[in-house]
Amino acid sequence: MYFCAVLPKGLIILLIAFFLMEEMQAQTTAPSDSLLFVAKKAAQSMDYKALLNLKDSFVKPTDKLAESQRQVAARRDLISYQDLGTHYSPLFNLVGPVAVNPGFTSGNNALNFYKLGPEKQKFYKASMPFTSFRYAQGGQRYIQFQALHTQNIIPTWNIAAGISSFTNQGYGLRQFQSHRAPFLSSHFTLPNNRFRTLVAMSWLNRTGQESGGLSTAEFTTLGGTDTFTAVSRYPKAANGPERNALPMGLSNAYDTAKLTHHRLLFQYHLGQKKQDTIDSIYKVDALFAIGYIFDYQRERWIYQDNNGDSAFYGNFQNGAQFQQNRDSQYFRVVSNEFYLKKLQRKATGFGFGGKFGLQFYHYNQNQTVIVNGTNTYFGGNLEGVVAEKMLLTVDATYFLSGYNQNDYSLNANMVYKQKYFAATAFLNSALKEPSIIQKQFSSPYYQYLRFNLNKTLSNNLGLHLQQRNAKNPLDLVANIQNINNYIYYDASFTPQQLNSAVQIITLQLSKTFTYKTLNASLDGFIQQSASSALPLPKWGGKLDLYYKRPLFDSALNFKTGIDIYTYSRHNAYGYKPVLRQFYTNNLQQLGQYPLVDLYVSGEIKTLVFFVKMENVLNAVTKVVPYSTQNYPIQTMAFRVGLLWDFYF
Repeated sequence: MYFCAVLPKGLIILLIAFFLMEEMQAQTTAPSDSLLFVAKKAAQSMDYKALLNLKDSFVKPTDKLAESQRQVAARRDLISYQDLGTHYSPLFNLVGPVAVNPGFTSGNNALNFYKLGPEKQKFYKASMPFTSFRYAQGGQRYIQFQALHTQNIIPTWNIAAGISSFTNQGYGLRQFQSHRAPFLSSHFTLPNNRFRTLVAMSWLNRTGQESGGLSTAEFTTLGGTDTFTAVSRYPKAANGPERNALPMGLSNAYDTAKLTHHRLLFQYHLGQKKQDTIDSIYKVDALFAIGYIFDYQRERWIYQDNNGDSAFYGNFQNGAQFQQNRDSQYFRVVSNEFYLKKLQRKATGFGFGGKFGLQFYHYNQNQTVIVNGTNTYFGGNLEGVVAEKMLLTVDATYFLSGYNQNDYSLNANMVYKQKYFAATAFLNSALKEPSIIQKQFSSPYYQYLRFNLNKTLSNNLGLHLQQRNAKNPLDLVANIQNINNYIYYDASFTPQQLNSAVQIITLQLSKTFTYKTLNASLDGFIQQSASSALPLPKWGGKLDLYYKRPLFDSALNFKTGIDIYTYSRHNAYGYKPVLRQFYTNNLQQLGQYPLVDLYVSGEIKTLVFFVKMENVLNAVTKVVPYSTQNYPIQTMAFRVGLLWDFYF
């Protein structure tokens, strides 16, 4: 892998060109009447909730060429966000609503987007063994690799395994970061449908140097202590004013996160046996389901700072004497849930059920703050068809005892489908106890106690409209969220709580426009957040302007274009590595600097390739845009990548 990282870019392009020519020459296939010809079918997938409710409607994968140049998931799935200037770094989503997750959590949310929990995993059906690779590399030892292999052991048993990997030398003082996230999923159903089991396992191991984000050119050494130099040597901010030294760590402090989330589900079906005319066997026509869910979450966070931080803690922490610190947090939750439910069987029928669970939790912060206990909770769900055209789903959970006593979550959806559109109205309500790290933090040189914080209440009401039976459908989502007792980190890195409610109004739109071979794919939003405790941009979006057409007798599906990402100016969040939290401040405004990527991509049979230049405006303006306070975005960089599917 290191050898690939140092290959000359010209040689990489020649190798890709060779593969492309070989693929185009291999376009001739066996005649359709040949006994050797087998149609290649990509693996289909579905989500955890659908499998749980026996709604086995597997869907085909999305078009890979459409967003192949957006090689990282954040560029594909999010519209606007702040990170630390490099891919796979801690991330803050700038588009509402704000997530409020029930139950006992670690409170470290900066890596939540990269977690692959059971609800985010895909479960597959593969008529033939299927393997998919995604690879990208570029300057500063940028290497991204993703792989997936899935196959059916028998028609009712599938196993899928894969990994997401990323390594980058980084930018500024962030000289290294590594991201490794293997995963495994499997589902098995007895041929007679009496029993079903699901397995979802994921790991995430990330380490990186989390400093103030500036290069060594911005510092000088006086008496063995790192200090700031003059403003003239500070990188000129393209989307914010030049400013003097800001409170931040100066060194290459290492921050490591080791996250694990596993889930095992057993479900037994009750119902009459009926003969299946296709398989010629008797199958259970499931009416009731009895189930057990075992869920295991473990998080270990390790922060190791450097002697260079002595200047920071001496100057900005009230003259506190510096002590080299290896701060760690350990979090573990083991859940056992039992449920019984009546399944929805008919198009006009209803399903409902109840659940009861125990959460055994443990939290250890630097061997100073230790919390152990047990949450008990119960809940229920309802699903059915109303007035023949509307599907209603409701899921509720209430915590009876433990750290999260009296917390609850309620999620309700109503789906209405017509020939030309589908409308989904939804309500999400949650009451949550502040996390341990919001109440208390202790390290050799930085402590706070905030035991007077109250529970946070979030109510989110929304409407999702989707156009149907259209080549380029319109997608529109509107949200109104009210948050009472909102908790945030202020400029002194201390949790604060608002006494008044915060309201976030968000409207998101997604649409592709096509004229012959010219296309424009838009994902945009407008939103309003009136509180300075929740500074969000008022508008933003990403726009893919591209030319697309088949070439060489349709052997190559060619695409070239320009990707633009931008959002309005707002008071940017800062990031505190030792806390792993984004905090509010009024020291720097960011936004209205368009990130522009130029790319060429194409598809040949099962191979998709792209070549791109990221942040090309940097070469023109000679200024450095910032993603987060003190964290400049990496300057113009070259990227090349492949996506390749294999069938066996």
